[in-house]
Amino acid sequence: MKARYGERFAITGLRLINGGGLAEVEAAHVRPVDHDGPDMVSNGIALSGTTHWMFDRGLIGLADDMTILVSRQATFWRQKCARYAEREQFHFRSTKSMSR
Repeated sequence: MKARYGERFAITGLRLINGGGLAEVEAAHVRPVDHDGPDMVSNGIALSGTTHWMFDRGLIGLADDMTILVSRQATFWRQKCARYAEREQFHFRSTKSMSR
């Protein structure tokens, strides 16, 4: 699966390599095996851990034409988080402060 997608996440196109030099890509079944999906590479998609989690819970999905679908529930939480981020000011410590 990693080679098929060039070690990139199918939905975002990002390629992340961990400290051990390996790509952080997870294989997911497009159509779940327990719902008669074949356990084959052609039924797979390369996802990040977070996207895989969202995919398995139905927060995002794929239409038959491979259009990305986003559930109303995911949209609701995205909007809620965006409103919170707009309201709040985030303060980050410098690296020197954090090393104490």
